[in-house]
Amino acid sequence: MVDHDGAYHSLFSNPELVEDLLRSFVPESWIADLNFQAMERVNTKFHTDDFVRREGDMIYRIPYRHAQGEVYLLLLLEFQSQIEPWMVVRLLVYIGLLYQQLIKEYNLKSGDKLPPVFPLVLYNGDSRW
Repeated sequence: MVDHDGAYHSLFSNPELVEDLLRSFVPESWIADLNFQAMERVNTKFHTDDFVRREGDMIYRIPYRHAQGEVYLLLLLEFQSQIEPWMVVRLLVYIGLLYQQLIKEYNLKSGDKLPPVFPLVLYNGDSRW
């Protein structure tokens, strides 16, 4: 059996491939505002408040080109060949864990803003999702 997750991880560890993916398949104007040369991978090992360890797939921090702030790209690299009706809940969990980590790392206070997160799930099934 082929390890598709491992293959996806290997492919999307390449920042140029991630940039090409976004530029080619995300038809949003804000993509042009991102500074892909400064893109960096983020730790995806999270610990919940009760010290349970959770691990996401792949996260990149991509600063804006001409403005302050950044976007976090959450790549959920699952070999999804079937529709997963609760995927949105899984994405919300990972986004929440990322936000908890950012709050702790940057010691954010009430009123501080959290950066936008763009979740992306790779799906290769035959049925439209």
